[in-house]
Amino acid sequence: MIGDKSMGERLETTSRSFILHPSSFLLAGVLLGVTLYTYQPSRVVPLIFVAFAIYLAMFHRASITANWKALATFLAVATIIALPLIIFLATHPNAETGRAFQTEPIDALLHGDPSQVIGTTAATLKMFTSDGGGDPQPLYNVSGRPVFIGLGSCCFYVGLIVCIARIRRPAYAFVLIWLIVTLLPNMVTAPAPFFIVPLPRRQRCWSCLRLAWLRSVNLFQRLGAKSTKNKVVIGLIVVAAIALVSLGQTAVTTWHDYFDVWGNDPEVRFQYSAVHTAIAQTLDASTDATPVAISGYFVEDADPIIFDQTLNRRDLSLRWVRCGVKR
Repeated sequence: MIGDKSMGERLETTSRSFILHPSSFLLAGVLLGVTLYTYQPSRVVPLIFVAFAIYLAMFHRASITANWKALATFLAVATIIALPLIIFLATHPNAETGRAFQTEPIDALLHGDPSQVIGTTAATLKMFTSDGGGDPQPLYNVSGRPVFIGLGSCCFYVGLIVCIARIRRPAYAFVLIWLIVTLLPNMVTAPAPFFIVPLPRRQRCWSCLRLAWLRSVNLFQRLGAKSTKNKVVIGLIVVAAIALVSLGQTAVTTWHDYFDVWGNDPEVRFQYSAVHTAIAQTLDASTDATPVAISGYFVEDADPIIFDQTLNRRDLSLRWVRCGVKR
């Protein structure tokens, strides 16, 4: 990655030099189609490629002209794979009403009230670096912890600025498009921010960090081109130190937040049935074969699964009962 050309320049040269055979996009189309079945927010992923195709048509029309068959193959295969899901959702409009609360900001916007969408958008943008701006729910993260910590926050913004400054280059534009599109579900749905929703955006966030480090390397190389070899080496050491410090800060804080804070949070322990894990471990260590009746808040799904994973004994007769358990 270190040389006379930056990563973006190399990728741009590659995109200009090759005409891709349509068959090379068959597998990509299949994977895109399958992706739509995995999780609701993944259904915005096709917009990434549609937006990127529009971008290329506006600024790099030669690439579209040379590879339109490959692009058409990619989108056609993805559509064919996703067609059963599309037909099902079109003919069963109530199939996903269980999460109707998530679309309340959109419903309010359609009725002329943009306040909820504005609120969810602001909350989503704060989640990257604002202290306390992370996911407020404790299920997957320490409540309020942002995506980036310390020096990593600076690197993220540097990479973002690099992408914006070089937006005419396809590689940088693709990173921006990917990041923006994958944030859309979180921007227009509740609750926000919800870290599990914009899962695909994680790769592009780290791309911004890598771009910041790579641009620093290129900067020191250019400074060193007119200076001594030692200055180039020192520059590379400084850049490596920046990367190590930013990753180190994240590692140390994550270790503390995950094991010391998040793991001991009563709400987290309740949601992940820590009590039932302890019960299963106690029964596993016992020799008593008396039938056991167990109750809990998640007796219909999570609690029995925990017992299956934790309890090794098979000589116990277990019965799950709901006893009006309240939190």
